[in-house]
Amino acid sequence: MKATVLSSSIIHHTMRCPGGVPTDWNLWSLPGATVPKLINLLQQKKQQLQIDRYGEVVAIHVGGNDLSNGRTVREVITEYRLLLQLVCLYLKPQAILVCTVLPRIDLDGGCTGGVVRELNAALAELVAETPELLKLVRLHRVVTNFGMPNSKLYYQKDCIHLDLGLPKLRKYLQGAIDHYWAL
Repeated sequence: MKATVLSSSIIHHTMRCPGGVPTDWNLWSLPGATVPKLINLLQQKKQQLQIDRYGEVVAIHVGGNDLSNGRTVREVITEYRLLLQLVCLYLKPQAILVCTVLPRIDLDGGCTGGVVRELNAALAELVAETPELLKLVRLHRVVTNFGMPNSKLYYQKDCIHLDLGLPKLRKYLQGAIDHYWAL
């Protein structure tokens, strides 16, 4: 297995693109996933994880739902640290790709200058603490132009999930996984 991907439904929806989930990925994608939900998932599956072989690269995309549920950036980062510890303990990856959170119109009114931008800056600082293991994937750049979300790429009914932006997001994430797996 090349990669394990832990994420909310955003990444799950990218797998609807032609080709589906790459055969060398293990996708754990939960609708409405938050950092605590992914922590619980890892804790519940820890015995299975120690037996099975999972990816040398782990990609994590979570945080938007935490903010939408009223969590502060500080709370999300504190929980994210625990999530990273558990990923290291149970999955023993060669690299962990920490993906920035996509802008959400329900949080920032479409502007990445708000709480999502603050969380992404905090994630960058977190990654900088352990650069030999953690790598920052600036996933938010796929759907923004000059810091503003390209609304044409979003699903118009909720302005949270991507529609036309799905293939771009998948290609970008797959490129990042391929890059760090090859190192």
